[in-house]
Amino acid sequence: MKKAMAAIIIVAIIAPSVVLALTAEKVSLDGTVVSYLPGESITIENQDGTHTFSIAKDAKVIGEITKGVSVVVNAIGNSAVYVAVLGGED
Repeated sequence: MKKAMAAIIIVAIIAPSVVLALTAEKVSLDGTVVSYLPGESITIENQDGTHTFSIAKDAKVIGEITKGVSVVVNAIGNSAVYVAVLGGED
């Protein structure tokens, strides 16, 4: 057990983003874009409410994202790592 804890502590010091990826919840949501600031954030709305994500620096963004289009957002914690347009405005 001590070796495992030591390994986690070393990883946390050397690569904190790896620890975040291991501990943060992975989320995949479909919704309609309410607001989008390229490289900064995206807010979508779906049947569960409104959800805002920061855009990760290495995020893959597919399609032209504008207010009103349907998208899927894959995120780790609150950071979107993949955003893709599913369809045009409703």
